[in-house]
Amino acid sequence: MEEDAAKYDSYNRATSPKIFVGEWAAREGAPTTNLNATLGDAAWMTGMKRNSDLVERSCYAPLFVNVN
Repeated sequence: MEEDAAKYDSYNRATSPKIFVGEWAAREGAPTTNLNATLGDAAWMTGMKRNSDLVERSCYAPLFVNVN
């Protein structure tokens, strides 16, 4: 996730469609993720925020994770 944080930086603003990033999350550690995955998610989120003119919606996948 951290390495891919600049994914949308090179998209053409004039011709690219608007983007919905569905169910994204780093998955490292069990049953919940560890600090490395959290930092990767944070980097990915800043990339989406930086390109908010293209990335209009996103859905964080582990929002409803059951840790029991």
